[in-house]
Amino acid sequence: MRTTLDRRALTLARFLIVTLVLALSALSCVSVKMPFGPVPKATQAHVQKPAGAFVTMASNVADEAWISQKTGNTLSYLSECKETDESPKQIALDTAQAIENSKVLDISSGTIDSYPSAEVLVSGRVDSQKVKMAIAVFKTSQCTFSITYGGLENQFDAEWSEFVTFKKGFKAP
Repeated sequence: MRTTLDRRALTLARFLIVTLVLALSALSCVSVKMPFGPVPKATQAHVQKPAGAFVTMASNVADEAWISQKTGNTLSYLSECKETDESPKQIALDTAQAIENSKVLDISSGTIDSYPSAEVLVSGRVDSQKVKMAIAVFKTSQCTFSITYGGLENQFDAEWSEFVTFKKGFKAP
């Protein structure tokens, strides 16, 4: 039987995924002045599913999503295969604004699958709960990929290593 805290964490996790994915979709559609509608997804991306307490979570918007049964933290990725002029950094920063009272804690650059990437670490609130989220974005010649990891602020660091491992193992098609 789930406790009230477990239900809150699950609700928060679902809200975070939906909010971020919808924000990404809306921002990218506006940036290229395209009508809303289905955006082609990448096929054959190779991901190493997170280990530990993470289990697959149904999502109508993310390509794949997982939730930790231990902490309620979520890990997901979204692909959008359409033209956009926005940089990975700008996409990550715009996505971070979907969190209420968002405060950017860090911005860094690196690579994911040998592609230049931008990563934003942000804190804020969702349904009056303190949350923290990392958003990593990179672009291939045909698609933009956004990898998100988030959860309650006091649980965020507990499974950070799963996010790092996931990014290292991500292979774009």
